Amino acid sequence: MRLKREGHLDGAIIAIEAVLGRHSSHPPALAQLADIQLRRGRLEEAAEALDRAEAEGGTVSYTARLRGDLAYRRRQWADAAR
Repeated sequence: MRLKREGHLDGAIIAIEAVLGRHSSHPPALAQLADIQLRRGRLEEAAEALDRAEAEGGTVSYTARLRGDLAYRRRQWADAAR
């Protein structure tokens, strides 16, 4: 989280992938990965991580917000508004 806040997105990806290497189904780490990929503009990677996070841990307010951000960046306005 600290790396992400400080803008060190590559370092944050490495740290999250280390967590996922130990615990492949870790919904909070997957959601953080999706957020970072969104910030990097990697929409497909973000969608994959977000899908996995919600499949493992269900939809929570954080993942719902990320889903809206993803839809907005994809210019899917109606989905983003929901």
